[in-house]
Amino acid sequence: MIDPAFAGTLPGRKSYARRLSRALTDSTGYEDTLDRVRLFGQEQMALIGARMLTGGVTPETAAEGFTALADALLTRLHAEAQEAFAKAHGRLPGGCSALVAMGRLGGQEMTASSDLDLILIYDVDEDARESDGARPLAPAPYFTRFAQRFIAAISAPTAVGGL
Repeated sequence: MIDPAFAGTLPGRKSYARRLSRALTDSTGYEDTLDRVRLFGQEQMALIGARMLTGGVTPETAAEGFTALADALLTRLHAEAQEAFAKAHGRLPGGCSALVAMGRLGGQEMTASSDLDLILIYDVDEDARESDGARPLAPAPYFTRFAQRFIAAISAPTAVGGL
């Protein structure tokens, strides 16, 4: 908080994503990455809260900051969960997934205690029968299990604004 940048504007999603990438450069694996993402999120949430308490940002601006932070964290956790899952089960031809934010995140009105309302959607080639990994899965079980992996990544205490 003694950094002169503390008094400046809040970072946006792209800035948080760059900072997070730097924080993960020497990560030693999936669990370490998840821990570092959680720590980064906690630190940044504390800074946003401190700036709001000191009058440095308005509650509306803080909401935008919490939203940008959550977006950057969720995007990274989604990618990390996909990579870890693909190591065991491979990938499906034409398979992809995306997150749709609802509620306060979707409305860019996050607070430090907001919950997350997310929809995970997926698509896959209609001809895809199973993934190409060491432990192949058919499309529906593949994305069901991936969703479980992603939920586990974001559900640990304080991962992303309570994620």
